[in-house]
Amino acid sequence: MSTSPGLALTANAEADDARISDATLIGRTAAGDRAAFERLVRRHQAAVLRFARALAHDEADAEMALQETFLAAWRAAGRFRYDASARTWLLSIARHAIYRRHRRWANDPAPFVSLRELGEAAGWGIEDEDFVDRLVDTEALAGALASLSPEDREILILRELEGLSPEEAAGVAGLAEGTARNRLHRACLRLMTRLRANSGDGDREDRSDRIVAGLHCGEVLVELTAFLDGGLPADRTRRIQEHVKDCDDCERFGSEFSVAVFALREILREPERDEDVEMRLLARLRAEAG
Repeated sequence: MSTSPGLALTANAEADDARISDATLIGRTAAGDRAAFERLVRRHQAAVLRFARALAHDEADAEMALQETFLAAWRAAGRFRYDASARTWLLSIARHAIYRRHRRWANDPAPFVSLRELGEAAGWGIEDEDFVDRLVDTEALAGALASLSPEDREILILRELEGLSPEEAAGVAGLAEGTARNRLHRACLRLMTRLRANSGDGDREDRSDRIVAGLHCGEVLVELTAFLDGGLPADRTRRIQEHVKDCDDCERFGSEFSVAVFALREILREPERDEDVEMRLLARLRAEAG
């Protein structure tokens, strides 16, 4: 079956676009090249919209933030720092746009919950043979992510879906790197809690911390995200590996935790493109950018 000339031309144009770097497009944008800017918009608008939706009050608020983000990017292209990625730059602008509009988190601190409580709610100490199977359910994963707080959604999108480094994610979120790592870990635990919400409690065992390889189970729970990210010193990594190998509870929960994070990365990584939103965005940019 032959490919129509129109489809072939579209595919070739997209391939040509992919070969042009973000830095080149931003440089051309700074020089006033609107076509280059529209290529940049089409390349990144879906990811920026997903991020805006995670933080905004509603869909209209998210779309307004999307438009303000790219208007600001057009005007600030000449000040782009080429040691940063375009995606990180755009997400930072989007966050500032939403925060300026609402300052929604400034006086609304979340109640403190200990890591042990979060771990137990997420399934630490529970035998649930069907849990891993539910992680391939795209709808369940998306629903669990959407049910989290804006702060949790933000850090999960930055680190797990956008794949930003700990330093980059912290910079976008306006956090110290250590604080960002801690927030990510707690967000992962709360994601697992949401995924278990409709599955019953499984078989919960009365458990107490064991000391294996010189580590308490609670110490392993605290460092699971850093362990999976390769963010621990080699000796600490080795001791956690030894502990997990000989502790059934930590081995089971660690496996579920790693599969949940991997599923989030792989199943939800690509943002959904909304053509109507893109059309309205480009129309406003063409009308106001200048």
